[in-house]
Amino acid sequence: MQSFDFEDNQMKSTTTFLFLFLSYLTHAQKLIQSDYEKGYVKDGKKYSVWQYFNHDKQVELVINHTTGKVMYVIPDTSAYVIFKNGEWITSKVDLHPMPITGFQNFYLHILDTLKYPAKDFKNGLGGKVVLAFDVDTLGSIPPISETKINFES
Repeated sequence: MQSFDFEDNQMKSTTTFLFLFLSYLTHAQKLIQSDYEKGYVKDGKKYSVWQYFNHDKQVELVINHTTGKVMYVIPDTSAYVIFKNGEWITSKVDLHPMPITGFQNFYLHILDTLKYPAKDFKNGLGGKVVLAFDVDTLGSIPPISETKINFES
């Protein structure tokens, strides 16, 4: 006659459940980590708390992508040109403008997006590229089109 050990079977069931649950969590969320960002992706979207790092590997921005709340922005004492009371002035701001994914990811995006025009390269045209863009209150930057790019010699 075979004996039935309730505690042993309960332990196996609990272990199996925990294994399946942890396996589900591993598949549900994926850790993304680079030199400039760290956080989880769930169903193809940023999820939970993400950290964004500057070129010195310091945390410059922390966002909870689940709640949409900015949790930390690195202090900045720079003066910015702002539009206040109908005129442009230079002033320090309480919260400086920052792209929603941090500056390093923004710089990488610019490098990947903007290409040196082949005809200008062929004709020896070079110089400084000046970009102008807005950062809205949510940290988003509208797409930068080539019509907004001006070459200065």
